[in-house]
Amino acid sequence: MSTITLKNKVGRKLGTLLLAGALATGGVAVAQVAAAPEAEAAVCGSVSARPGYAYASNGCGYAQASVGRIVSGKGKSVTATKYRGWVSVSYKAGSHWYSQGKVW
Repeated sequence: MSTITLKNKVGRKLGTLLLAGALATGGVAVAQVAAAPEAEAAVCGSVSARPGYAYASNGCGYAQASVGRIVSGKGKSVTATKYRGWVSVSYKAGSHWYSQGKVW
């Protein structure tokens, strides 16, 4: 059995056990958040961006902040992702390309 297949099986088993445990302990709300689709999970978060700075926060899913700058004619970027928390990045060199926050 390949390592990837084994990791996938372990991941699915762990997810099933966590969901079952949440339901068994009366944590229906926790189970609903854990099983929520991307669109529903995103409502727990907020994003903010301005040239050179990006912020994202998500208490029930993933948050990602990303800033792109053009330095010496080449696009360069910095990105950070966090599960259940806030994340921010800044990048001041060069000229503005993009600054964005995402939650899912």
